[in-house]
Amino acid sequence: MKKLMMAGVLLTVSSGLAFSQTRREPRAWICFFAGGGGISGAGPAVTYLGMESTFRLYKGLGAGVESMPAWEFSDHGAVVSFSGNLSYHFRRAEKLEPFITGGYSNLFRKGTRQDGGNFGGGFHYWFRDHFGLRAEFRNQIFTGPARDFYEFRLGIAMR
Repeated sequence: MKKLMMAGVLLTVSSGLAFSQTRREPRAWICFFAGGGGISGAGPAVTYLGMESTFRLYKGLGAGVESMPAWEFSDHGAVVSFSGNLSYHFRRAEKLEPFITGGYSNLFRKGTRQDGGNFGGGFHYWFRDHFGLRAEFRNQIFTGPARDFYEFRLGIAMR
């Protein structure tokens, strides 16, 4: 009976040690500042600053909002994009964290607005627990004259 009890204790302890090798789950939000560039249906554009805040809902699933002012190289002038997105982050406990995202977009320009959507993906590379690099490609699709706005973004991520 002693051998059976000792085997049960060793099995319990060894299984607990096997699970202790995983890294802790990262914090629940990501704040991202970036500059990027893109091409819209009306011509080339440069995004000069943007910010996104994402809250992790469950495991890799997140929800976030972002705002991104841009300047188009045409007579259309400045535009501001606002988006609400869902995202999924793969390999959350690793240094390289790929993700996909998509959701609703709204474009403001000269007193008018256009509704649309967006989708894209990219990755975070975490140099430290709370500081990293973010690279992303995103396509924002709108109704009206500026149909597509393809963006390549590079920025700083904090969590």
